[in-house]
Amino acid sequence: LKPRRHRSPVIVAEYLNGERFHQSFHNYSCDEVSGYFDLYRGYSGVVYSQQSKNSYSDHPSIQGYWNPTTHKDPEEAQLRYPVERGPLDQELTASEMVQQIFHSQQKAGGKLTEGEEERLEMKKQGEAS
Repeated sequence: LKPRRHRSPVIVAEYLNGERFHQSFHNYSCDEVSGYFDLYRGYSGVVYSQQSKNSYSDHPSIQGYWNPTTHKDPEEAQLRYPVERGPLDQELTASEMVQQIFHSQQKAGGKLTEGEEERLEMKKQGEAS
C-alpha cells in the first residue's frame, strides 16, 4: 500500500518476473480492498492474452492456435541475422563446372579424368547431370 497526502490510496503489486500492477482504491470499501489484496497476493504476474477466433465451428481444432513460429525450424530462434544461406538444391552452372574442371586439370597436369570428360560431354549435349 502506498500512502500519499491528499490523494487516494494506491496499491502497487510487483512480481518476480518484473511485472507491476497499480490499483487505485478511491471510494472502495474495506472488503473490496481486502479482496484485491488476496487477488494480487495469489497472482503470478504473467499477463495472459485472450485467445479467441471470429469463426464458429462445431468441431474446433484440437491442435491449438496458429502462431508465427508454428512451422518454423527451432534452430532459427537462435540465429543472428543476416545469415548467409544459399538455396538447398542449387545446380552448378556450366561456367562453374568448366572452372572446376580447369582447376582440377591444373592440379593433374593438364589432363581430363574420365568422369570429367563424361560430365563435359553430357553438359554439351544438354543432358542433366
